[in-house]
Amino acid sequence: MTLESNPPPMNDAQKTTSPPPPRMIRATIALIRLALPLLVMGIAILGAMYLLQSRPAAARIEAEPRAALVETIFASPGTEIAEIIAYGTVEPHRELLLQPQVGGQIVRINEDLRSGGRIPAGEMLFMIDPRDYEIAMIQREAEVANAAVALQLEEARGDVAQREWELLRDSIKVSDQNEGLALRGPQKIEKEAALAAARGRLEKAELDLERTTITAPFNGIVLADDIEIGQVVSPQTRAATIAGTDRFDVMVSVPLDKLEWIRANPGDPSGNSNARIIQELGDGRSVVRRGRVDRIVGEVERSGRLAKVRVLVEDPLGLEASDEASRPGLPLLLGSYVRVEIDGPSFEDLVELPRSVIRDNGNVWIYAPDGRLRIRPAKIIVGRPDTVLVEAFLLPGEEIVASPLPSALPGMPLERIGAVGRPGLNTEASETAADRGDA
Repeated sequence: MTLESNPPPMNDAQKTTSPPPPRMIRATIALIRLALPLLVMGIAILGAMYLLQSRPAAARIEAEPRAALVETIFASPGTEIAEIIAYGTVEPHRELLLQPQVGGQIVRINEDLRSGGRIPAGEMLFMIDPRDYEIAMIQREAEVANAAVALQLEEARGDVAQREWELLRDSIKVSDQNEGLALRGPQKIEKEAALAAARGRLEKAELDLERTTITAPFNGIVLADDIEIGQVVSPQTRAATIAGTDRFDVMVSVPLDKLEWIRANPGDPSGNSNARIIQELGDGRSVVRRGRVDRIVGEVERSGRLAKVRVLVEDPLGLEASDEASRPGLPLLLGSYVRVEIDGPSFEDLVELPRSVIRDNGNVWIYAPDGRLRIRPAKIIVGRPDTVLVEAFLLPGEEIVASPLPSALPGMPLERIGAVGRPGLNTEASETAADRGDA
């Protein structure tokens, strides 16, 4: 008996699997995949080369260089006063710390003896209770009277002794010492010394009584007050601090090479250099005062190696004006940071230029008569807040370029605009010059 076995059932994957394609077909497909991209790239390169070779040739046009539009300033040389610009802080010329010379209770005080109060010279500031000192003066007057009476009595005794000495002189041994003792000379000297001492104590009492009233030694403004009515003070008590108002000081620092420009002779203050003291308030407002150089302080700053110069400001608060019309609007206050312009010597052939026309490295752009740009260095003599004074360096027909240029090259063409009035003077410059002329 023969047994037959059935084969195992086949799954779906085995049912759908087909035999691989022949090797020739696979090689052909791989070659096509490799050659097709190369073919496309070749066609693209040939097309680009054709387009480049067949493009029309652009006509070459020579462009003329365009002149840059600029505004110019006509600068004429003249005689100018070189100012020395310095900065400093306003300080009191005279400052006094008031301390009473006698002690006691304050019974009166000036209403203006408050911070910021103004007190004229000679006015009473405060008074200490004088009754104790009045009593002391009465006592000293009594002592003087007693000493005077004692001296008179001693002089009378001396007269009596003189007569007795004349009667007994021949009967006793005479010597200068005996004669002086007999005539009561030492006793008289003692009484005279006692009278002198009593008069000295009286003068001291009168002086103490006078010192109970404290007055202002000069015109001043109160910086600080430390007393009140009813307070008991002593000679060491700090009463008030007063600064003189007749003049203020400004201590400024000046470069050493500019000291020769300053006239400072303490023996002849009227010939010293004049100065203008300017305090900027903002919004175009300022406080301006006149002053003069007082002296050059014999000291140099360690940090900047600058010389110190003291400038006096007369009537800084404007209190000496004769009428309201001539009185300045705002006072110059202590502690203000100010700009000081000290008059220096006069120089000829100087040109005043705005600071904006001074380029890098101190160069100036120049509009030449042929319409080309020239670049030339300028020697600055002194600087002002908005301008500088330079030595004259322009040739006939040249003007200063005031406009900015993106790239300044010597010889580049320029075209001037905004010329009004004098050659190269723009409208703004004309108005500025007119304002200066009116001033």
